[in-house]
Amino acid sequence: MITAMLCYTRTHHANRLQKLFAIYLKFRGLSAKAFDTLHALAVTMSHKWACSHVAKMSASAMQEVTRLMQIYPWLISYDNINIPFRVFSQWLDNKDTFSSGVAATVYIKRQAQALAPEVSAQLRESRCIGMQNLIMFSDIVKLSIQPYPRIEKFMVYHALRFLLDSPEFQLQTYAHRDSPLLQPPTPVHALPHGPEHVTLQYLLGSINIPEVSYADNERVVEELLRQLGLASGTVEERKLALEKVLAWIGDQMTVDRLRGLFKFRSRDVNSFDRLDWMVLVFGWLHLQMAFANSLHKQYLGTAAGRGLMQAFTLLKRKGLGNSAMKGPFHHDLVEALYHVAEAHVRIDWLTVTKAKCLGELRSRSPDELLIYAHKLVNEHASSNAVDRMDALPVDRQDEVQRQTILWNRDVLHYITLDHAIKQGDVGLMEDMLPTLLFRFTGGGNSKYATEVLELLQGLHREWPPAVQYVKYTSQYNVC
Repeated sequence: MITAMLCYTRTHHANRLQKLFAIYLKFRGLSAKAFDTLHALAVTMSHKWACSHVAKMSASAMQEVTRLMQIYPWLISYDNINIPFRVFSQWLDNKDTFSSGVAATVYIKRQAQALAPEVSAQLRESRCIGMQNLIMFSDIVKLSIQPYPRIEKFMVYHALRFLLDSPEFQLQTYAHRDSPLLQPPTPVHALPHGPEHVTLQYLLGSINIPEVSYADNERVVEELLRQLGLASGTVEERKLALEKVLAWIGDQMTVDRLRGLFKFRSRDVNSFDRLDWMVLVFGWLHLQMAFANSLHKQYLGTAAGRGLMQAFTLLKRKGLGNSAMKGPFHHDLVEALYHVAEAHVRIDWLTVTKAKCLGELRSRSPDELLIYAHKLVNEHASSNAVDRMDALPVDRQDEVQRQTILWNRDVLHYITLDHAIKQGDVGLMEDMLPTLLFRFTGGGNSKYATEVLELLQGLHREWPPAVQYVKYTSQYNVC
């Protein structure tokens, strides 16, 4: 580094390390004064140089993304950002500000099959039909019954994994550890993966418009389209309106505002202004967080009684008594949910097999273990088990056991959804939608209940088959 600094002071053309540090520190948000200090020490290029070259890099990236958009299918997501702007000498008209804006990302799927131009018209027609044929409660119940065998396979697998991963079982020395019966079930609809299927991501320029009202979101959409060369009056705008379908992704608030904007502009004079080309899909990360918070709310209990709070106290997990949106709360909560679920399922393994310890099950074959796992889920983690208990006389009902069965069922649903998202099994994610709808409706989370219901309406009433592949692409990218 000393040699590089000496060479730079002799000639500014010896600047490879200085360029590297300048670009890195610029993106890390280093202040102009700090840049000037480091530049005087010959550690970095000047602040002016960094700003100029970052602007050139940004322009080059925008040219690249607009070129790729003409070749491959693409989709877009955006969310709100908060950026503090500091000043070192505050005056009446020169003060620190905390600005709210929007950051957007374009995703390019190079291996995805492009939709035919006529799909746009099919989407408009199917939406008109779907608005007159809303999905009903009876339809949702049927949709929850049909995929349950597939969901149950994954619940059984995760119950089995809790046994196999236990220290007492010692899977590494188990004679049948390579048995196909101990492997994960076949995915329902797994997206292709590998180097050739990598999704390209391009950040767009941040927008100084707060995501507050419908009017603000309308301005955001217009600005994003302008950056992408799809502004009003262009040929690309006409193609977007009549020949393309674009998946637009965001968190619950973003998608809700865009859906409201879609409804407000439903009577505009042309397809572009009516946003007919837009397909709205919520982000699954925030849905997972809402699911975990719902489990926290339902099963928290007290430290002196039963429930998660008792487990948090015994495990000395601080900060999990009240749900929070900031900090590592979600990460810590999910970790705790897995630990508590593992403890319950291991106890259920001993109950089902009548074994004194989990190590005794090493002598059982994979077929036997799989049978026991099915029995465990059926008797200790299913709605049927709850119904059987409710059918007993009142004096024979055990409320603690009933709550344990409900917990096992719900937490295995969460683990199954987490597995589906991590593995890109969008078919299993779709199978989980009715379960998620029941969860959010019963838990009082009307916002995500609405989002899941809208997605079910689109999948089964409003989206033509060609567009349904877009949903897989969009969900995968958000995950």
